[in-house]
Amino acid sequence: MNAGVIGVGNMGRHHARNYSEITGVNLAAVSDIEPKIGKEIAKRFNCRYYADYRELLNKEKLDLVTIAVPTKLHKEVALGAIAKGIHILIEKPIAGTVADAKIIVQKAKQKGIKF
Repeated sequence: MNAGVIGVGNMGRHHARNYSEITGVNLAAVSDIEPKIGKEIAKRFNCRYYADYRELLNKEKLDLVTIAVPTKLHKEVALGAIAKGIHILIEKPIAGTVADAKIIVQKAKQKGIKF
């Protein structure tokens, strides 16, 4: 199973570490807008780094992705992953508003995406 992490700051770095330690899971790539942080995590866990999460979603063959970006970006990033058919784990809260959370849930159900 190939996993990715979008946002490897305070919480995302722990998801990257956990994926790298789970038998049967390959941490394929991470993405972060801060190159220094993203490259450091990618090097530590021997995976690819992308500054732009959209590039990660387009270039990597992922089964799941953790979304650990600022809450205001959860909807945008989640919908991008859902559109690619990638299962998602979103750091809490799911979204900045109830309306955005409902959209994420609805789109995931429509596409058969687990999160």
